[in-house]
Amino acid sequence: MAFHPLPRHTYRITTLIIVCLGAWIAWGSFNQPEAFWAPGHLSHYHNQIKHCTDCHTPFRGTLAVNCINCHDAEQFAGATTTVAEFHYIYLAQGKSCSGCHTEHHGGASWITTAILNSF
Repeated sequence: MAFHPLPRHTYRITTLIIVCLGAWIAWGSFNQPEAFWAPGHLSHYHNQIKHCTDCHTPFRGTLAVNCINCHDAEQFAGATTTVAEFHYIYLAQGKSCSGCHTEHHGGASWITTAILNSF
């Protein structure tokens, strides 16, 4: 089967489109990264956060260490014993807080009472 080469201008147009898209992504990433890459609004619990890097570590995502910077053991001390124990064990296992707590799109998903009671 014989393949015919694409017209010469096709390569130029494709290269121009790739360069323009790359420039647009670079401009948005450096000019306004929070607005450019944000998947949605934060829940009202975290609306005071101004920079993505307060919660997200570049190329690693959200880490429990970043959550603990704001949510320390004193907050868990005021919670019920079951809630505090669940969080301590979950963090000791090296799991991420974002497994249960999602913050984008304006809402937060929280652990249900049924899950906590089964703990």
